[in-house]
Amino acid sequence: LVEGSWFEPVAGRRFDQVVANPPFVVGPARVEHTYRDSGLALDGASELVISQAPQLLAPGGTAAMLAAWVHRDGEDWRQRVSSWLPAHGVDAWVVQRDVADPALYVGTWLR
Repeated sequence: LVEGSWFEPVAGRRFDQVVANPPFVVGPARVEHTYRDSGLALDGASELVISQAPQLLAPGGTAAMLAAWVHRDGEDWRQRVSSWLPAHGVDAWVVQRDVADPALYVGTWLR
């Protein structure tokens, strides 16, 4: 067991498999509930985990994670999420399970 900030405790190490369920509730940059709030603004936790995971993988390694991201007007969510990944050397399968109405999302998670 290692403890620390995000990937800091395993910096420089490589793994065959990385699994993550980070605190990914989209919201302000504060921590009120540690199980859901990352301290990073909006979808910063999802971006951090998705963008850093490839550096942790051994050749042929796999990563599986649950994440959430913001939908912005005029921006395709696929391009947004794929921009968090390196342009080469990674195959990714990103599944959008659902899209929440912003008012409903706030009412559910940010009260």
